[in-house]
Amino acid sequence: MSETTEQPIPRVVTSRCLESEPVRYDGTGVAVPGLRWLLRYVERVTVCPEIAVGLGVPRPPIRLLREDGELVVRDTVSGRRVDEALRDYATSFAAGAATVDGFILKAGSPSCGLGSAKIWRALDGDDWDGRGDGVFAEQLQRMRPDRLFVDECALTTVDGCLVVLARLRALARIRQVERGRADAASLRPLAALTDIDPASLDANDLRERVMMAQGPVRAGEGLLADIDGAASDELAQMIEEVADA
Repeated sequence: MSETTEQPIPRVVTSRCLESEPVRYDGTGVAVPGLRWLLRYVERVTVCPEIAVGLGVPRPPIRLLREDGELVVRDTVSGRRVDEALRDYATSFAAGAATVDGFILKAGSPSCGLGSAKIWRALDGDDWDGRGDGVFAEQLQRMRPDRLFVDECALTTVDGCLVVLARLRALARIRQVERGRADAASLRPLAALTDIDPASLDANDLRERVMMAQGPVRAGEGLLADIDGAASDELAQMIEEVADA
């Protein structure tokens, strides 16, 4: 698939355990039918920060902990801290992600979670105290604040998948215009997301509005002009089959 002026092809980073490889700590992967559908319309790069910093598969679970007011991540067997390595890797990874439009990361993960990672009171036991960002995700967001960040929970409904695709395409179109690969007129379909004439905003303000957009968007129109009823119906069936399993 080649990038065209009609519909841009977003560049997306996903957690490697999502619809890719069985690289979770217990050697499993995660089926995400909404992501499987979305991958038809994007270019994907996968990442597993825990493997990147030397943790194997399978591996002992790691936990996000609050120690003396600081969030740290430790191996639950050895007690070794790995948060600094994860943050350093996020910094280097983000430096090479200048042309990435968005990130779809694993919910609940102490490395990749987006506000969903449990903050544990101790390395063992069942007591936890709130939720927060995984340390890899936190550093990525700090380094790339103008990119879309969602987890797989955003892709559990048809409407959710359509909104994510529209937002990613909008950010990809802004990237094209900034790099001289499309003209400013190509931004007009973004008005459906931003509720304002895109020409009245600079690129940073336009990105901010796109990232805050929650929809609704409709298949067959604007940024989703190529998504017909059959594609939406197929997506709904894919999601329903997993829900009924």
